[in-house]
Amino acid sequence: VDTVLVRCYLIAKPQLLHEFLRLANNKADIAACSKQLKDSKKFEHLLTFFHARKMYREAFGLLEEQITDYRFDATKSMDFVGQLLTEKVISQPEFDFQALLKHLEFVVEKDRDRGLKILLLDPIQMNPTKIAKHFLAQPKLCIDYLEAILKPFITWRAYSKTASSKKPLPESASRTRRMASEETEALASPELHNMLAQLYANAIREASKLKDSQPVLKELHAKFVWLLTESDCYSPQTLLVNLAQNSRELSEERALMYGRMGNHESAIRTYANEMNRPDLAEQYCVRYHDPTNEQTKDLFVILLQEYLGSEATETKIDFAIKIARTHFNKIDAIKALTLFPPSTSLSQLFPIFQSMWQATDQAHRNNQVLLQLYQFESLGLQQKRAALQSKMFTVEISSVCAVCRKRVGDSVFARYPNNVMVHYSCMKDRSTCPRTGRVFVADDDE
Repeated sequence: VDTVLVRCYLIAKPQLLHEFLRLANNKADIAACSKQLKDSKKFEHLLTFFHARKMYREAFGLLEEQITDYRFDATKSMDFVGQLLTEKVISQPEFDFQALLKHLEFVVEKDRDRGLKILLLDPIQMNPTKIAKHFLAQPKLCIDYLEAILKPFITWRAYSKTASSKKPLPESASRTRRMASEETEALASPELHNMLAQLYANAIREASKLKDSQPVLKELHAKFVWLLTESDCYSPQTLLVNLAQNSRELSEERALMYGRMGNHESAIRTYANEMNRPDLAEQYCVRYHDPTNEQTKDLFVILLQEYLGSEATETKIDFAIKIARTHFNKIDAIKALTLFPPSTSLSQLFPIFQSMWQATDQAHRNNQVLLQLYQFESLGLQQKRAALQSKMFTVEISSVCAVCRKRVGDSVFARYPNNVMVHYSCMKDRSTCPRTGRVFVADDDE
């Protein structure tokens, strides 16, 4: 009966056909209706019919047949996937997600930009982990996809940890902030962050084999370093296992991962010896130094050890002296001085002692100034107290409270600067006279 109805609607009342096909409980024959609708070129109606019957593999196949001006039209795929997301169909257990992945692969192959837009319609409901794994064979696309979903999340996460920051949050990160907390947990998956880091590492290795690839390498390194610095969701242990330990192209990245693991000695050694970047080693020590933490209070001593070891040269000794002179207040002086070779002359070490003396002398001067200020303030308070104590007044038998008009007698009382007396229990406002309404300031000495 329903199959006949479809044919009748198709001929007599095509305006009612769409609503009829939308019904999930219609019993129209699939093969017959599909043929009739295809022969009549009712693409939208057939797509609705497949959707109502949850025949998503057939629906995606139909979408792939759409050709406009000899080109695949990805707009209809975007609209259909957007409809599925709106109806929360994709997140249902019975949905054929593999069929969606194969269709998205087809769309990306035909129209990469629109395919990427479809992938980003709803990163949470579209299961980012499955999508990223499926497109690992296309590294550039996978990197673009993971960057698009993870960068706003990482920015929002870093922003939320610094509530006092007045820097405005980017709009892309603001959209992430409006997500529910359980949704953002999907983007906090270490697997996603590890995947992006591994893709960066692979891309750097491949680019290093090419000629004139410095601009590309510089951009990839900058992205990789940003990820390792800003993200707190990746697993450095897992990444270090996958990265070649002797790969000089990833030295800075490995140093950052050592730092995240708390292996500060390896991180400093990488900066100082492997990369020969004393500036980065110094910045690392400044960033992680914490005098209250046993693991990080002697980072500068570790840095000095790297430069004053058995192969210490004059250049390394000069840099060690510069470090000790600049950061002497963060270094145990006894430990630092014992690291210098016996051949180091006192004149070479003089700049270190000079910095210490100057800092000590400056601290002494500051303390002297503070002491003088405190003494001056104390003298002023003593003078004010003497002035207040010099004043006297007499409570007579006839003295009455200005509020209740009863005698004060030997009750606890309060006196306003203008000699108006009240019972202490009658005093409502100690700064306003109850009789005259005059308001007194804190230092009023009347």
